[in-house]
Amino acid sequence: MGRRSRDLHDIWHVLTGYPADDPLGELCLVAFSFAQSKGLGWAFIAVIGTLKSLTEPHGRDVVRAVWEGYRHGRRAQWLPKEDIETLFAEPLEVARARLGILRPAAYERAQRTLSAVPSSWLASA
Repeated sequence: MGRRSRDLHDIWHVLTGYPADDPLGELCLVAFSFAQSKGLGWAFIAVIGTLKSLTEPHGRDVVRAVWEGYRHGRRAQWLPKEDIETLFAEPLEVARARLGILRPAAYERAQRTLSAVPSSWLASA
């Protein structure tokens, strides 16, 4: 299960809309992953990253985005059971709808805020 989760991680970035090249996107996806797997390692990373953000001006936006990631993970179908070849054959929006994956609106709002505010948190995340 651990190897499958690792292999699926990048696919989940695409499915959820949380970019892999963005610290906040990674944090949101680990919260989503915790909701899907109940793996305490995912929870630890999400909590530590979120707590670290609270010292920054945008901390509340980060908290909302990470919490949204967790809620979306709880709401979505259980992704580890998905057949990857079948999933790849589907258009992305069709797959998201079938799996119950919502648009990451809080993440998108946080990104707009973060892009306007210099942050030591982002540089060190």
